[in-house]
Amino acid sequence: MEILSLFSTNIITTFIEEDVEELKMSKVKFTSISPTDHNPQTPDISINLRVLKKYPKLEDLLLKKFVEIAGTYFNYKNDFAITTSWFTRVNKGQYSQPHVHKNSFWSGVYYFDDYSEDSASIEFMSPLVDFTDYYLKPDEENEFTATMVSIQPKKNSIVFFPSYIEHKVSTHKDNATRYSLPFNIVPIGKYGNGDSFYNTDWFE
Repeated sequence: MEILSLFSTNIITTFIEEDVEELKMSKVKFTSISPTDHNPQTPDISINLRVLKKYPKLEDLLLKKFVEIAGTYFNYKNDFAITTSWFTRVNKGQYSQPHVHKNSFWSGVYYFDDYSEDSASIEFMSPLVDFTDYYLKPDEENEFTATMVSIQPKKNSIVFFPSYIEHKVSTHKDNATRYSLPFNIVPIGKYGNGDSFYNTDWFE
């Protein structure tokens, strides 16, 4: 018997060897919190949505990791760029709602701090659930039946995922604040063909 696992949604975890201590030392400014317009259980994000411009060496490392993966596993040979990037801060008891990243091709999260088993995980939801009319619960989920995958943050790890994948941060149970650096990636230059051809140089 042969099973073709077609049209898969890929989530990739990798590491960088460099320890970016400057992130820990930086004075991160987060959005102001007001009881009238902010849910206290929602994680905070930095005001600056292009924080990697302050850390060009790290930006280059993260982008090179993605370009390597895109070329090796997906045969994408075109160029890419990181667009938005920001810090997140999750205090004990906080969590995020499921969401996706629009105006983006792939996304990533860089975990630069120290984490414990009680640190909030990132959870990914299957995009196929909305297309399925039947709900069957397997005795044990595997790669063919899983509707949700949870990944625990580890120091210097990066999680790459397609930006259309719905994801959320689980409830943070550690007393220590959980920091991370999410970012978005888009293709640049020439890509596509026919009436779907596009060149980002047209608008420079």
